[in-house]
Amino acid sequence: MFRVCLSQVVFMLSVSVSPLGANQTATDFSKYKDFANSLKSSPLNAMKQFNPGANFKDYTETPTQSAYYTGIDVEKSNLASASAEALKQDVGGKTVVDNFGKNRFEINKDNPAIQQAMRIEAESYAITHGISNENVHCEAHSTFPCTPTFRQETCSQSRQLPEQQCSKKRVVSVESENITQSIAVVVWVHKNFKGYITVNLVTGQMTNALSGSLSSRITLHHACSALSVGIQSIYNNGDRATWVSVAGLPNCQNNGLLTLNITKSFKRDYPLQIALTAQAVSSAYEGAEHWDNDCAPLEAKKGEGFCHIKEEVS
Repeated sequence: MFRVCLSQVVFMLSVSVSPLGANQTATDFSKYKDFANSLKSSPLNAMKQFNPGANFKDYTETPTQSAYYTGIDVEKSNLASASAEALKQDVGGKTVVDNFGKNRFEINKDNPAIQQAMRIEAESYAITHGISNENVHCEAHSTFPCTPTFRQETCSQSRQLPEQQCSKKRVVSVESENITQSIAVVVWVHKNFKGYITVNLVTGQMTNALSGSLSSRITLHHACSALSVGIQSIYNNGDRATWVSVAGLPNCQNNGLLTLNITKSFKRDYPLQIALTAQAVSSAYEGAEHWDNDCAPLEAKKGEGFCHIKEEVS
């Protein structure tokens, strides 16, 4: 132990001195050489005065491990007795040594599961090696000779014609109903009635009226898109009915409902004659259609086998 520590001290001294002259010019080398000579025996004296016991905790010159070292002349050291003695102090190590390599149980070959596993192993070996036994049958099968059959085919290809293009265009007319008509409406009002009377110009129905009639009704065969009504006159037996006002005009949203406001009552039933003009427009719809076909000449060649459709693009 002491020799090792001294070697470390010498190594430290050599390392601390050696870099002083590394990669220096001739002038620097001479200067540091003089410095090294001035030290003389100071490093050696310092090493001789070094006391390991004063510098290392629990230092001893005779450690117990030195008993295991027999020198460099011995090929190997016999540590059998030392290890056996050490195991006496180590319960875990002694347990491992006492039980290592010992069988703790035996396989019962009479067990049904073990026998089944052994049978599977034997049959697997027989199958993979072509061995027949009471459970595996690997009889040789007779082979039949193969008779080759040859067939010769000849393919011919006609000359390639240039590609041509044509177009088909579907022409559809978009139409809408447009109706303008004059309608004469007659409404009979109850005696002593004041309030609202409605007249539906599409269905002909009336509410709060004694009776009434329409010369014609608004008839559209497609959905209503626009409806406007103009009132020309409202009469009572040839005189203007000033006590009657229009509270609501027909449109597509109310399905052609005309609303009249009666502001004066009479002690008798009386008629109202209303003249109006209605204009109705339906939503657009598909009318007549036809095809503009530029492919007729090519389609005629298709029947002759010279032309076929390669691609259709919408």
